[in-house]
Amino acid sequence: MTIKVGITGLIGMGKSTVASIFAKNDIPIWDADKEVHKLYKKNNKGYKVITSRIPELINKKEINRKKLSKFIKEGVVSLNLLESLIHPLLADSRKRFIIQN
Repeated sequence: MTIKVGITGLIGMGKSTVASIFAKNDIPIWDADKEVHKLYKKNNKGYKVITSRIPELINKKEINRKKLSKFIKEGVVSLNLLESLIHPLLADSRKRFIIQN
């Protein structure tokens, strides 16, 4: 029998600890945070879609997360816009992971 488990919670609730226990037991893990880091790397889909809409974030290696955060705090970039660009890519990645595992 296959069981799929989602781990959610606020900061400091042990999500990473539980995920590391699963990983140590060879249980496949899909981590949204790690996937976002991958998407933000230069030439990856997230980088391309974000920089096409927000060219000020073009960088040699990846999206500058500090600059992006500053833009969101200052209202230069809407969090809703960022989520509308990244969430579909995360959903695709998660679907591929579920199919493969």
